[in-house]
Amino acid sequence: MYDGVRDARVKATSYIDVICNFIPTEDNNQVIDVAYTYVAAATGILTRANNAEYLSKLYAVTRAKLVGAQDSQFIISLIQKLVTYGFADADLKDLKQWLEGTGDLKAFELTSELKWQITCKISGSSCFTAEEKDAAFAKRYEED
Repeated sequence: MYDGVRDARVKATSYIDVICNFIPTEDNNQVIDVAYTYVAAATGILTRANNAEYLSKLYAVTRAKLVGAQDSQFIISLIQKLVTYGFADADLKDLKQWLEGTGDLKAFELTSELKWQITCKISGSSCFTAEEKDAAFAKRYEED
């Protein structure tokens, strides 16, 4: 199906919808990782108008998969993807809670690099106040 996206015969949004329905039902981590590889290319084709909506769908599916994951390498992979897909305001607020060590994702450790990625996303978002943005950066600098 991805060949159809690549050749402009299938909409990237349709492909992402299929993947978002597939991932929750698949148990094989390797198959899921392959699906994510192809969906990453499809996200690059999204228009600005539907970028946030489809990244948020991927965020929700990835978050749910992460919470139920057992394999440590798969968890690392899902964490990286989750941070990447965090774009919509609600998803950024969720990432901020995780960064602050609150919420139900706090059991999953973030690397320094991912903490900085989240901090930069917070800084670029209009859903946070200047004070919240400054506090996020101050904390990162303090921890580094």
